[in-house]
Amino acid sequence: MSTALPPTIRDAMARQWELEAPHEVLTAALAPLGRRVLCHPDWDVLCTTALHPDHAHDLSRLVDHVADCVCVWASALRDALDRDVGMLRKSLLEGIKPDFLELLVDVSSSPSISTHWHWQKGAFVLLLPKGALPHHLNAAIPQLSAQILLAFSKGPKPALSAAGHACLDDGSASDTTASAASSVAFPPPPAGESLPDTHALPRPDELLLRPPYFLHIAHGPPTVLQCSHSPSLSFLESYLKKWCRTNGRRTDRPPMVDVTLSQSPFGLGPLHDVLTLQLPAAQYGGAPPVLSVPIVLHLVESVLGYRLVYSDSSRWQYRRDVPFTKT
Repeated sequence: MSTALPPTIRDAMARQWELEAPHEVLTAALAPLGRRVLCHPDWDVLCTTALHPDHAHDLSRLVDHVADCVCVWASALRDALDRDVGMLRKSLLEGIKPDFLELLVDVSSSPSISTHWHWQKGAFVLLLPKGALPHHLNAAIPQLSAQILLAFSKGPKPALSAAGHACLDDGSASDTTASAASSVAFPPPPAGESLPDTHALPRPDELLLRPPYFLHIAHGPPTVLQCSHSPSLSFLESYLKKWCRTNGRRTDRPPMVDVTLSQSPFGLGPLHDVLTLQLPAAQYGGAPPVLSVPIVLHLVESVLGYRLVYSDSSRWQYRRDVPFTKT
């Protein structure tokens, strides 16, 4: 460890890197290929670029900052391997070192986190935004996963590679790094592609049957599920209504939870986009208890196969890229 680093950074490195918290996540990410991921950030370079003004006062936060981003990148790599049809695995095995994949960390002026493959170094580069990180880093996993899947789709570009090489070797975080990162974020559209004609698109109730599907859950009261895939909400409504207990204290035995499926204001055919779960206050003589959501989360993840892309204490955002087969 370099003695030139400030003591705060040395302590943070001992806590975050030498205790191997990020390394365990990285190792698990590439375990399906029998390889490991090595990441040894150049702290002198990262300290010089000062990702965020707060780091100038407490440089130990810089290591926390980088560790969080590396963990998110590892999750994106694992997600990309799960979605891979074979080409990514083959490219990784052919392009990386004999027994490990190297992850380099640098800074760009782009406002978002990104990643790309560095052809000269045979390593992935994780570019961090110079400034405050997004509050919810996990929301970047789908974008990073897409960038990883596309990393080997094209051969090396000399101009971009040279810029990236200079930035990493010289320890400078220039705008050329940012432009290189943005250029590999997603594949360019086909030549001549323009905005589609609205009259040529199918109705919303047909269009939204195509993936990707998005499902958002907000824990209330009430608990509200919004989904672009109407059949998913119809399934959840049917299942929850079937197994909902009734209120035995009343002679009419109403269900203990009101399960309401709402029609979308768009389209012509049947299209439901909101499912509301609410404990009726009238049955409880005052404010109803909080409705538990684990059963809903289990149905969404384990039965419907949606993938969690973001969550906090009361919200969950899911995505599914594989179309449902007709039964």
